[in-house]
This record gives sequence, structure tokens and C-alpha cells, in this order.
Amino acid sequence: MKKYIFALLISCSIFLTGCGAQSNPADDLIKMEDLSAEDIITYINDGVKEVDNAFIVPIPESTDYKKIKITPYLALTLEEGDDGLLTGIKLICYDIPDEETGYSYGFYSSLLISALSPDISDEFEDCANKATTMSWDSNDTIIKYTVIPSGASQLTFEPKSDYLASKDN
Repeated sequence: MKKYIFALLISCSIFLTGCGAQSNPADDLIKMEDLSAEDIITYINDGVKEVDNAFIVPIPESTDYKKIKITPYLALTLEEGDDGLLTGIKLICYDIPDEETGYSYGFYSSLLISALSPDISDEFEDCANKATTMSWDSNDTIIKYTVIPSGASQLTFEPKSDYLASKDN
């Protein structure tokens, strides 16, 4: 069952990679640090409206986007700076108990990759397919895909400037 769900994740990645590559010329790439948490949720939910079997990301009642529980197995963390712009994105899948969770995780991952760093779409797809941990430096963003032995996985985005500043300290 998990292999079937994982195959759906990869199929979604392939589809969205093609869409993202066509709609994001290199000179018009979206920079993560130019977006707010609400922009990301709106972007994901606009994409969800176009497909079946993906969960809508709930918008928190307060402006605290630090842990958005989508399902018991799927969470999204959006960190904002004092200026209200993103300083980090973390998508966590604790387990894939059903088709909708696996599909949603794959769909959200593909949307974020195709919007923020479309040049790594093929490499990301390969890592997800092989369940391999990997990191990239793309579009002034550090992207990390981490596979945990328990079956959980995590996709994080951090502005390169913040990443380098944290390494200097």
C-alpha cells in the first residue's frame, strides 16, 4: 500500500515539474523571502482546488503559522521574520497511512519545489523515489529533503542568507 501511495507522490512530482518548468522562466523565479506564510498557504490551496484527493491547508485563526496540522500525519511549519516575510518552510510527513496523506504530501512538495526551485525538480523526484536524503542550493534557497528510518520524511526551505548566517555563529 505504501509503495502505491509513494508512486502517486512521484507521479504528482513528474506532472507538477512539467507545469512548473513551463510557467517559471528563470528570470521570474519566486524568491521565498519575498513571500508571507499566508501567500504559501494560498498558493498551495489554489493548487489543491485543481486536483482530487489532496487536503486543504487550514489557515490558522491567529497569525501563528509555526505548526499547521493538516492531518494527524501531515504538518506544515511556516516561519516569518519581523517584516512578515518567510524565513523558513518545513513540510513533515510522519507516516503515510492512506492514499490522501501520501498524495497530499507529494502534491505540496511538488508545488513548493516547482515554485521556489524548479531546477531541482528532477533530482528531487529521484531522491523521493529512492527515499534518499539530499540537500540543494537553488534560487538563493537551501532545500533539504530528509528521510527518517521510521518512514517519515521532511522537506525544508531556508533562505541561503539565513543558512549562511547560522553557520557563521
